[in-house]
Amino acid sequence: MRSEVSIPPEPGPPLRRLWYGFWRAFTRAAAIVFFDYRSYHGERVPRSGGVVLGSNHQSFLDPCLVGVALGRHLSYLARESLFRIPALGRLIRSLNAFPVARESQAPRQGIEISLKILAAGRALVLFPEGTRTATGRLGPMKRGVSLLARQSGCPVVPIYLDGAFHVWPRQRLLPRPGPIRVYFGEPIGFPQAPDLLRKEGYFEAAKGAAAKKDLQSGAPETTICSFSDTCSGNSGSPQPTTRSASPEAGRREPSFAAFLEALGEAYRALESEARKARQGARAGYWKPPAV
Repeated sequence: MRSEVSIPPEPGPPLRRLWYGFWRAFTRAAAIVFFDYRSYHGERVPRSGGVVLGSNHQSFLDPCLVGVALGRHLSYLARESLFRIPALGRLIRSLNAFPVARESQAPRQGIEISLKILAAGRALVLFPEGTRTATGRLGPMKRGVSLLARQSGCPVVPIYLDGAFHVWPRQRLLPRPGPIRVYFGEPIGFPQAPDLLRKEGYFEAAKGAAAKKDLQSGAPETTICSFSDTCSGNSGSPQPTTRSASPEAGRREPSFAAFLEALGEAYRALESEARKARQGARAGYWKPPAV
């Protein structure tokens, strides 16, 4: 499949919707039985329009764990070699997966296909770390997610998976039973990251670093922005509305590094929430809500 192929908007024909719904229900039931699966704050994900769902990457189960948490249809990128396996290739293609060649063979193909998916108003699941963690901890994020946020104008929803590494680490051949939780953060847009994250308490460190860099370079203060109710061309998605103290600040956007730092702060906040929930469960003060 080439990146030039047209991508229809979600959710697609009725039969495809039924097929996707069947596999979502089946996979969710299996996740609850084997992994005591729970998800939190799914209402933070826009119900329509292009959006990037950026999750930490702990195991092979991660795409399914994100997919079964939400009612809307999600799209995925998968290695081109997987589509050469006859049965598996047909199955994942029918569940909105799109083949992508290795980055060394086609460096821009993943970005091009991702932009087309977002332009079609779909929700795209990505893993900003680029690979599964070897330690269970959050790894450094690649620039691709910030590039997508800037070029598409779509928000990024940070997602934190907790417990998937214990269930299926890289060194293990097959998964084992264990609790898995999924936490969704607030949407973050590229131009409005400083103001939104400051409001949510995520962006203190990134804001300080950006201000220090501006003082050293003599650049004007970072733009202050906020979300409005709609996103042009993406019904239901947030749209940045700039409100600046000066014309120079209004023309300035946060850097890729500042956006990634803001995203990292959001992940750390979700990780802290997951850690407190685990500690509360061990102490008997916290119980997961019934599904």
